[in-house]
Amino acid sequence: MKTFSLILCALFGMSVGCGPVPAPEILTGEGIVEKVVIPDRRVVVAHEDIPGFMDAMTMSFEVNKPSLLHNLKSGDHIRFTLERTKLTLYLVAVEKIAVPTAEGKGGSD
Repeated sequence: MKTFSLILCALFGMSVGCGPVPAPEILTGEGIVEKVVIPDRRVVVAHEDIPGFMDAMTMSFEVNKPSLLHNLKSGDHIRFTLERTKLTLYLVAVEKIAVPTAEGKGGSD
């Protein structure tokens, strides 16, 4: 039976994921919430560059926990954490951040 398992890993290693699972890559960014879609577990964010990953753009991110969306609304300025694997990209943490006012002081949301 062990030989059979080794053969399967050799034949399908890439597709079935035999071997250790690499740790997810952790990325951070900031942006403005455009839309919150709780039933789909998604938030649309107009975000700044995420160095080494993607340029500034508006993108929909899936969240790993729907509770992350409950206190968000359009227009919120946020700092977020993404967890990226070979097959997935999830927003795993989010916090509202202060927005500078016209006088140069931080405001709060």
